[in-house]
Amino acid sequence: MDESVVTAAIQRARQIVQPFAAIEGYLGSFLTGSLMFPGAGDAQSELDIVVLIADEAAPRLQRRHQVVIDRGPPRRKEADVLFTAWSEQAHAGTTEDIRHWTAGLARVVDDPSQTVAALLADMGHVSEPFAIDRMKLHFLELHHCWVKERRMRERGELINAAYMVRLGAQAAVKTLAFLRRTWPPVPHWTVHGLRHAGVPAGVIDVVGAALVGPADQGLEALLDAVRGQLDAAGLTFHRELLVLDAWWWSGDGQVIAARWGLGIM
Repeated sequence: MDESVVTAAIQRARQIVQPFAAIEGYLGSFLTGSLMFPGAGDAQSELDIVVLIADEAAPRLQRRHQVVIDRGPPRRKEADVLFTAWSEQAHAGTTEDIRHWTAGLARVVDDPSQTVAALLADMGHVSEPFAIDRMKLHFLELHHCWVKERRMRERGELINAAYMVRLGAQAAVKTLAFLRRTWPPVPHWTVHGLRHAGVPAGVIDVVGAALVGPADQGLEALLDAVRGQLDAAGLTFHRELLVLDAWWWSGDGQVIAARWGLGIM
């Protein structure tokens, strides 16, 4: 992402939200959406602006969404402005990875209440214990997908085998993201998201090969690549699968799996 494009977008967003600062309960605003994604956006990209309103004033909002039109020429949609109550955005405990990832990339437009920046930081934060738990969960899911994919292929159930490869790749992406203490990217921006997080290009290529390579390639190379990344980081939990499996069956493991698991196991 060209930082000059982001800077110009923030400046334009400030002009757009200026009239809304007089709304009762106005707390501030931030810029989100695909323009903020790594490797995306240009000077012609539409803006996605979220205007935060205090909960007590939100019921009196007369609009929830407004489209801003640049009359050009050429005439085009310039921005979507979403008006939302504070509590609708302040969900640091949400199990939607996409909301955390996008919050981590969002930029403050206006923060007179001095709460918007803290909200985004809280939503985008990945604590060390949480990252370890998520890596344990998703590595175990990846391993189970590898086992099940081989069994399905041996039985000639190729559609089921292919589905396990897709789920295994998803588990691998999540493991790699949390290894770098970041939230997993939105699925359609996986390559750019992993690259932005610092995942080596060779490892990203292995993810891609599992998804779009020969149908019989399976997950073994991807499993080995993820193991290598965990080894390089000095982690050891993935080396003892029986211990890891016991963790999954424990109270803590079951809580993590219920909230964040892919439903594989």
